[in-house]
Amino acid sequence: MTLSPDTLDLDACAREPIQHSGAIQPHGCLLSCAIDDLLIRHVSANAEALLDIPTDELLGLPLSEVFETHVLDALAAL
Repeated sequence: MTLSPDTLDLDACAREPIQHSGAIQPHGCLLSCAIDDLLIRHVSANAEALLDIPTDELLGLPLSEVFETHVLDALAAL
């Protein structure tokens, strides 16, 4: 399934209590950032295994140093 602004229910996403998540699925990791500067503020413990960057080095990085432009463009479109 391809996600687009038409297929996403952003209100449902906003109600998700991700700050209380008990676990991150093994095929993904969690990075959170502020929308104004896109600096990574929080990372899940498994982020290093998937991104090959130590979690302490991810903190404070802009998303542009972790993901390619086409990924950032897709996020911006949402």
